[in-house]
Amino acid sequence: MGFDNISPNTLNAYLELSKKAFAYNLAAKGRQYMDVYQFPVEAMVACGCFESGWGTSPFYLATNCPFNLQRPVNWEWPHCDVYKSRTTGDRAGTQKYVTTFCKAIDLADSVRIFCEWIIHWPNSRQSGQLMAAKGNSKLFASKLPLVGFGSPPNPGADYVRMVDTVMPIINGPEPVIPHIPL
Repeated sequence: MGFDNISPNTLNAYLELSKKAFAYNLAAKGRQYMDVYQFPVEAMVACGCFESGWGTSPFYLATNCPFNLQRPVNWEWPHCDVYKSRTTGDRAGTQKYVTTFCKAIDLADSVRIFCEWIIHWPNSRQSGQLMAAKGNSKLFASKLPLVGFGSPPNPGADYVRMVDTVMPIINGPEPVIPHIPL
């Protein structure tokens, strides 16, 4: 059994529905925490979808945390179990080392971790700039790199583009993923 009997169009439609369901569920499960801190849900979902490859990345699958948060061992916050990963040391002059990523119980817990990460960011000037943008999803998304989200070259711009993608998904009806018989 495999995907041989499924047309590419059907498979692509299924994968698109899976992405939409991931974004919708991240918003639905995390809204309770986002509302407490008055953070824009669209920015959080954009960050989670971008960083986790819509819930498909190996780190997300290992941690249940779509934000790929590398938690330094000496940090008290956010409260989370950790997943230890050995880096590859692939780049010239780099060595292998172990880094720790936040693990979540589920999507709701991952959003709690996201919020704690922001609230307890050690540089208050940077977190203050992010907090000042709470009323604007795109501005908030663009400033997430101030508190350690994303990787160069331009994660803020990537998150802003993703806000436009996720807004109609999370504000629309729940995606229904049909069963595909194999």
